[in-house]
Amino acid sequence: MKNNMHSFDINKIQLKIQSPHVRVNDEFNDYMIEQIEKLGKIYSRIERCEIMLHTRKNDQKEFCEVEIKIFVPGKILFAKEQKSNFRLSAQSVFEDLHNQITKFKGQLNEQSS
Repeated sequence: MKNNMHSFDINKIQLKIQSPHVRVNDEFNDYMIEQIEKLGKIYSRIERCEIMLHTRKNDQKEFCEVEIKIFVPGKILFAKEQKSNFRLSAQSVFEDLHNQITKFKGQLNEQSS
């Protein structure tokens, strides 16, 4: 299989999605874009987002792994999760990143006060 990679801008956020050996349907792609837009509404200074989708296997079963890096001025926020499907993994990762961005934004507000 080929390495699937998509790059585009969403509300000034440069987004790169890589999914080697994984086929992603349009509905899931749209879900990820929607979640990035939500993060961008929380903190408008997100510069770039890199999403990597993998499948991982152990002896018993296959896991779907979602790994996301969010680049903000002076910092990289990161989250990764493995679950039974990509949607569940992505939901956990975006929840984690939402919390990280909220905390990061709060720290910036405290410093500027």
